[in-house]
Amino acid sequence: MKKICAVFVFFGFLIFGPCVFADPAIPATDLAWYREIQDIRGINLNHLDADSHGDAGETLSTRFINDPSFLANLNAMGWNFFRLPVVWSRFAGPGNVLDEVRLQTAIDTVFADLVEKLRTMHTARPELGRIVLDLDFHQYTFGADCGGEGVPLGILTPENNPQDGNCIFREFDRFWKDENGVQEKWVGFLVEVLKRTMLFSEKNLDWLTIAIEPMNEPFPGDATGPFVSNPLGAVFRYLKLYGTQNKQSEDYLIPFYQKALSGVEDHFSSEFSERQLFLFEPYILDFLNLRLFGGTLLKGAHYSTAKSLLNFPKSGRPATWIAAPHFYGAGKDPDLQNALPKQIVQITATYPNAIYNRKQVLRRASYMATVFRNVGMETFFGEVGTYDDLLGKHGSKNGYAEYIDDLKEGARLYTRGFAWWRYSVDESAEQDTYYLLYGSKAGTHAPTTDTDQRLKCDTDHDLAKIVFDACPAFLSE
Repeated sequence: MKKICAVFVFFGFLIFGPCVFADPAIPATDLAWYREIQDIRGINLNHLDADSHGDAGETLSTRFINDPSFLANLNAMGWNFFRLPVVWSRFAGPGNVLDEVRLQTAIDTVFADLVEKLRTMHTARPELGRIVLDLDFHQYTFGADCGGEGVPLGILTPENNPQDGNCIFREFDRFWKDENGVQEKWVGFLVEVLKRTMLFSEKNLDWLTIAIEPMNEPFPGDATGPFVSNPLGAVFRYLKLYGTQNKQSEDYLIPFYQKALSGVEDHFSSEFSERQLFLFEPYILDFLNLRLFGGTLLKGAHYSTAKSLLNFPKSGRPATWIAAPHFYGAGKDPDLQNALPKQIVQITATYPNAIYNRKQVLRRASYMATVFRNVGMETFFGEVGTYDDLLGKHGSKNGYAEYIDDLKEGARLYTRGFAWWRYSVDESAEQDTYYLLYGSKAGTHAPTTDTDQRLKCDTDHDLAKIVFDACPAFLSE
């Protein structure tokens, strides 16, 4: 079903576009192992690394996987999907040669121990079906050139590129143009990791699928970048960049994913290759699909050429993909706030609001599912999350509770599920909303304040039921 929508945007620009509502039915598959994957109830883990440095010291380390609460949460929470970021720059040695000792150490300790924990969980809870462990080849702020992680420093020719909000657009412009063969080097690292994890896949065929996510949050490239100090100029430049997403996906993103397919096909047997699950991430800026006054603000690329990914390039054998767009939008993300006009920041500090509410969440989920259904892929939300200080519409401190409730409903109606960002050993108010809502340390966490009535679930409930069936306090009013 389609209808024509219109919206009054920002400074008075009127944008028209189709409102698309998805058929909740899902495509069939002939692959037995794929059918064994139940609706995804996932969690994002931290980086594959044998050391303890990284995100505020909260990396996937021996301390993490040996923490008693982790195995308790594995058994209690009912997760069946685990997304493990793997960062190229963390394994680059002198001259950006792969540090094979460091990588093998991480595989032999962190990865091997994680698989054993998952085996223990699966033995205890076989009703969860096939477990998916996703190797997420992760970039954050592109890499060292922009002060982040991903592409190691020196892979691209050094340039005078300030580490500002536009850096990631400029560097991705060079990445998509394959400067210095950077794409082949990225895929080469992917292949080296897969060579070292292949044995785990082969030994655990009956219950485990090791998935491949070629890149986390790819950005469209722009030689200058959209952000300028003039707000009106920034809107014009952003809309111009947004309008290139279809062409960029056809010219750059899909061909890059084809290179990843070729890397797997060239180095592994056809039997192994056809058992891999590939995760398709669209451009991170895509699918905003917000609405004001009943109309479309921005809808997103159609990704029609992604159909070419459903077969390996050389042999033509089938390749199995699932779309994994990230789903944020209700949360006080500092980076997002810095890039938005103050008026928009004020509106989005509460949930629901005039821009983003339950109807918009469901429509956005429907739109994403429709786009990828049209290219032969199912969809799940590869990252979802929010912040615990998101206010409710009456100024209460439970806006994030209502947002998560709506997001889960969108996932239930139109997708195969979601993976929460992120798990941590340590309690943290900033990222621990999953536990604030549903209990932490295997269910011992109490509501944070007396006013957070929506958090007062019956703690005697089975924790897995609370998390995934939604306790009564979270039902729509």
